[in-house]
Amino acid sequence: MIRNRIEDGLKIKDPCERLPALAAQYRVTLTDLSRIIGQRPRYLHRFVCDGVPTDLDDEAHDTLGRFFGVPTYQLGGVDPRWAKFRVAK
Repeated sequence: MIRNRIEDGLKIKDPCERLPALAAQYRVTLTDLSRIIGQRPRYLHRFVCDGVPTDLDDEAHDTLGRFFGVPTYQLGGVDPRWAKFRVAK
């Protein structure tokens, strides 16, 4: 039992699963969250259900991370421990 909790704490969450769970926990809708990040109302719903877009931009990760009080890598952002290893485009 303890081992599962530790593994859950270390595992990076899939943003398509983590985002609806956080929204339910905080009693906000994906529509509300889409508006918070400055996108059209169905933007995050399409991201979660259809996978479009394939990833959120860094600003959206930062905004949602601050709103929920979670690290941005749990929402698909870059883990700060690995940020310096990002490949230049």
